[in-house]
Amino acid sequence: MKWPVGHRARAAPRKGAGRPGDLVIGADSHTCTYGALGAFSTGVGSTDLAAVMATGDLWLKVPSTIKIEYRGKLRPWVGGKDLVLYTIGLIGVEGALYSAMEFTGETVRALPMNHRFTMANMAIEAGAEERHL
Repeated sequence: MKWPVGHRARAAPRKGAGRPGDLVIGADSHTCTYGALGAFSTGVGSTDLAAVMATGDLWLKVPSTIKIEYRGKLRPWVGGKDLVLYTIGLIGVEGALYSAMEFTGETVRALPMNHRFTMANMAIEAGAEERHL
């Protein structure tokens, strides 16, 4: 796949990267964004990523999952960022430490993709290793 010029976390999904069930590993804090597409995505250190590229091997500990279901219709001007910040306020900044956060429910399904990308990107603020919708 030829990658477009620009930030890969934004450009690569437009080219079909990061589909449901994919494993996306990167040395970038925005790698988790692919979780909005249903992929398991997480960041690793640059040295770790170089080793993966050289050997083709990567060992991961599968995190436990915290499933968060949102229901109901959001009020005007309330979006994905508000949902994730409210959730972090409830569980705390270490509430999802070394866990995967799964955001689901009718409210999430009704969100536009840019809000879903924001939610996937911000779950790290709760200590999550991975997040997906």
